[in-house]
Amino acid sequence: MSDPKTTPIDAYVRPPDRTLEWDDQTRVAVRRMEANHVRSLVVVRDRRYLGVVNWQAIRNLTPAELSQPVVRYAETDVPTVLPGVSVSEALAEFGATSVTTLGLLPVVSADGELEGHLEREEFKALMTTSSGEIEIPRDPVAHLLTGPDLPEIGAKVVGSGGRKLGTFQGHIDDRGRPRWINVQHGPFWRRRHRKVPLVAIDHQTTDRIVLHIDIATWHTFADEPRR
Repeated sequence: MSDPKTTPIDAYVRPPDRTLEWDDQTRVAVRRMEANHVRSLVVVRDRRYLGVVNWQAIRNLTPAELSQPVVRYAETDVPTVLPGVSVSEALAEFGATSVTTLGLLPVVSADGELEGHLEREEFKALMTTSSGEIEIPRDPVAHLLTGPDLPEIGAKVVGSGGRKLGTFQGHIDDRGRPRWINVQHGPFWRRRHRKVPLVAIDHQTTDRIVLHIDIATWHTFADEPRR
C-alpha cells in the first residue's frame, strides 16, 4: 500500500476536457452539459483558470441571460490544488461544500494555468476500499511507459471516434516523471505540437495510440509555443 501523504495526485488528474472560454455564451454551457451529461464546466481564459460554472446556476436563466458570457455565472471561490500535491491533501479539499456540489476539484499550476481536474466520486472511489480505508493502487499509467507495446516515434495518434489527430513524438516529463505525450499535428508546412496527458490514453501498440477523447475535446488542448 502506498502512503497517501506522499503519493502525488498527478497520475489521477483528468485532462482539461471540460472547459469553456470565459466569453462563450452561457447557452453553450447548457448545451455542453446536456450533451455530455455533466453538471459543471471549468471556465478559462487562454488556459488560465477563472472558475467553475454549475448547472444549478444557469438552468433557469432567460434567453437574454443565456446570451451573456459564461464567466458572469462562474463560481470563483472553488478550492483548487496544485499539480503534485499529495492524495491526502486532495481528499481533504473534497470535503468543501462547493467541491461536493460541483463534483470536481480543479488542478491549477502556480502561474494560474488549468492542468486538469479530479472527479470527486471517481477519485474517492479509486482511493477507498470497501472497508473505507485509503489505498493507493499501482500507477494507472505505468504500463504506458514500458513493455513491448511502447509506441515508436511517428506512431499514429487517434481519437475515440477513430479520427487521426497526429503522430507520437515522445514523452514529456514533469519533475522527472513522464506526464504527457508530444503529438505533432497539422499540415507539413505548418507543423505544431500539442501536449496530451497520459491519462487520456485508452490503449496503445507500437504503431498506434488510441485516446478516449473525441475531436471536440482534442481542440480544447493548446499547442505548445514555438521555441
